Amino acid sequence: MWVMTPPRQTLIMGKWSRLVADVRYAVSFKGVASPTLRAAFTDYELEDGVGMTTVRCTQEAVRPVLARIEEFGLVLLDVRIAD
Repeated sequence: MWVMTPPRQTLIMGKWSRLVADVRYAVSFKGVASPTLRAAFTDYELEDGVGMTTVRCTQEAVRPVLARIEEFGLVLLDVRIAD
């Protein structure tokens, strides 16, 4: 039996799911990023929140983003799958 799937999706346990490569993550750290700090994250989308900054990235970029956060001595608040 053949199952046709929409592009970039797969059927898992009866539900359509995005492929892992399509999943985007939101990585948040404490504080609002200064222009200098923003320059270290130019490859990614940054969003300011109340007392925090969120970096949106692909799964492949999560580790490099976490490494930069650690390198700058920032406080990691959250890593989650972005909507």
